[in-house]
Amino acid sequence: MKIFLTFFLLFFSSSLFAEDISDFQIEGISVGDSLLDYFTETQILKNKRNYLEGKRKFYVVGTGNLNLKTYDSVDIYLKRNDKHYLVHQVVAFIFFKKNSDNCKIKQKEIIDNFNLLFKNWEIVEQDTTHPYDSSGLSKVSRVVYSLNSDYVAVECLNWSNAIEKKNPGWTDNLNVKIVNEEVNEWMDSGYP
Repeated sequence: MKIFLTFFLLFFSSSLFAEDISDFQIEGISVGDSLLDYFTETQILKNKRNYLEGKRKFYVVGTGNLNLKTYDSVDIYLKRNDKHYLVHQVVAFIFFKKNSDNCKIKQKEIIDNFNLLFKNWEIVEQDTTHPYDSSGLSKVSRVVYSLNSDYVAVECLNWSNAIEKKNPGWTDNLNVKIVNEEVNEWMDSGYP
């Protein structure tokens, strides 16, 4: 059974909870779905993101013209040379330009709901610096719900002023990730 999760409100009973990541949807998309259910092959190829370029195992597709209801942007990770275009990871973003307090408020709303949804999952909370910023001034606050090697994470990312100046377009954001075991292992191995 798929659980459609909106950002602001969840409809579920106390006996309903996610048993694996394929039960969880962001903007109607689940890990394990074929992206061909949402886009044509031409749209998928047209909406490839320009990061993770090269001969890597996975690549990223943006949501392009998909009508998003909750998030500002969604990245979808697909395996190279998979003609079925199976979704392996979904990352959704809400942008907060210079407003990390609102990010924390939205993150708490999601976490309160996820704590009910992911009852049997391991939960880890972490406040850390972002590894991209060697100054240590960019902060990440995350809560990760894991089951085996799959996980769902909710993060607030607050870039330092220097990073935002160096990278125009990088914005503080809240992101929600659905990550399957294969992508998790790929990321742990350095994104080859």
